[in-house]
Formats: sequence, C-alpha cells, structure tokens
Amino acid sequence: MSTPYDAPTPPSPSGGEGNPAPAAPTDNSPYTTPVAQAEPSKAPGVQGPQYGGPPSPPPFNQAPYGGPAAARPNKEKNGFAITALALGIAAFLGCWIPFVNFVSIVIALVGIVFGILALVKFGGKVLAIVGIALSSLAILVAVVLNVLVASAISTEVDSQSAAFAELDAALSEQLDVPADDIATEDTTAADDIAVDEPAAEDAPAEEAADAGAGSSSVAGFSDTFMYTDGLEVSVTAPEAFTPGEYSSYATEDGTAVTFEVTVTNGTTENLEGSYIYTEVSSAGRDAVKIYDDGVDNGGSGTILPGKSHTFSIAFAVQDVDDLQIEVSPDFAYDTAIFVS
Repeated sequence: MSTPYDAPTPPSPSGGEGNPAPAAPTDNSPYTTPVAQAEPSKAPGVQGPQYGGPPSPPPFNQAPYGGPAAARPNKEKNGFAITALALGIAAFLGCWIPFVNFVSIVIALVGIVFGILALVKFGGKVLAIVGIALSSLAILVAVVLNVLVASAISTEVDSQSAAFAELDAALSEQLDVPADDIATEDTTAADDIAVDEPAAEDAPAEEAADAGAGSSSVAGFSDTFMYTDGLEVSVTAPEAFTPGEYSSYATEDGTAVTFEVTVTNGTTENLEGSYIYTEVSSAGRDAVKIYDDGVDNGGSGTILPGKSHTFSIAFAVQDVDDLQIEVSPDFAYDTAIFVS
C-alpha cells in the first residue's frame, strides 16, 4: 500500500508492452565507440598545478614561487671592453700625424682606463686586452714620431741659422774694409802712375784729382770717386731745371736743380744699375726729389765690366751753393759723398 509520501516507483526495465529494455553496451561489444575524456591536469589552457597532479615548472628566466630571481647576462662587461677597443683603434689610426697625435695620446690614455676597468671589475676579456695593447702602441708611436720630427726641425733651423751667419759675416767683411788697406792700395796706385808718367806735373788737374779721390770718402763735383776694386763714381755740378706742368715739384720745396751721375764699372763683376742709390741734402735739410718727364731719378739695367752708365736726377734744394750728394753704388760699397 502506497502513500503520497512514498518514493515513486521507477519504470519497469521491460520498456513497456512486454518488450525488454536494451542492454547497455559493454567494453567487449563490437559496437562500442570510445569516448576521449580530458584529464584535468592535461587540459589545454590550464596553468598551474591541478588537484592531485604534480606542479608545472615555472616559465624560462622566471624564478619559482618564493625563490631568488634568475641571473641576467651582464652587458656592462662587453660595453667597457668594446669602448676600450674602439678608443685603441682610433688612437692608433691618429698617432701617425706629427703633433696632431697629441690628441691620440689622450684618447689612448682613456682607452687604457676603460680596458683596465673591463679586466679588473668584470673579468678578463679579449677585447679589453686588444684595446689596451692598441692604446699603448699608439702612445709609443706618437712619442717617438714627435721626437724624431722635432729633432729634424731643430737640425734644419740650426743649419739655416749657420748659413745666415756665414752670409752676414761675408757681407760684413766686404763692407768693413780697413782704412789702412785702402790708403796702402791707393798709395801703390799713385806710385805706379808716377812711374808710368814722369811728367805728372804737366797732367791736367782733373787727372790729379781722380788719382787722389780714392783716398778720401769726400769729393767735389769736378772729381771722380774711385774704389779700390776699380769702380768709379762721378757727379756733375748742379744745373737749373724747370719742372714740367705735371711734375711732382712744388715751389715751396726750394730751387729745382738737376745732376748727372756716372758710374764706371772697372771691376770684373757685373753691377746692377737699379741698386745705385742717391740722396741730396742742402743747407742742413733733405732735398725733395722731383719726378718729371726726362728725369731718370736712378740707375737701371746691368753695368758690364769696363762699361759706364749715366743717369739724371732732379731735386728741390734750399741753397744751390750748399749741396751734398751721396751716391751708394751697391750695398757692398761705402757711400761716395760729393759736396759743392
């Protein structure tokens, strides 16, 4: 007898109408189909340990739970070593330029410092050793090269100084001729003239003046100044001169006069006419040179041995009766002075 509170009765396994219910397939039945069941620990996308299974390993370079952090590669080692190598190469390439390679020496010193830091702080590295070697070699080459170049320059400067000293001594020897030697040579020349010309008292006054001109540095306008090597200089007396319209003459400068200077080359060497220098003074003041057409105002060309060269000069003077003309044939000769 059933009551409302009793559990319901399950249906009959017969399937109703007297038909038996189909039997559940067994594992040995040929009609069974295997069904894959995913294990919880192997299911895709599931991380971490599963209930009842072993814990999964941590990802690469990540510390397990509660453990120390994994060590990372230290890039500072290679940074210092590469810097030392780069500086060593730069210093070695620039050490071959004299005096400029002082910069290479500074670069090499910095490269050595970086190389030593790479070796001491981060351990030995091939790059650091190569950088130190290149920097050291660059310093050595730069120092040796600078010493050699400085020595060569010093030698050349000393050689040039010695050459200039010899030239200066030769010029001084030519310019500073002792007065006793000049007087001796002139006396000998005068004696020769007296022997060749017994009747010297009948000779013209001009020839007598020429013979004695070499013994004095001052001569008159009618005299000829003779140097010991045969060079002769003479100046004509001043003549009145009328400057042209376009000349450089000014009335307030003084009276315009002109002279003619004659240089006879009695030496065995050529004489440059452009080296002849003239200067005029009057009444204690320098005369003003006049530039005008028809006035040479200096020598020119080359005076060959045995030849003469005459040129005109023009000056504005203060007093025509008080004149002094200085003629210098060349820097190797003393100045010949002519006075009125």
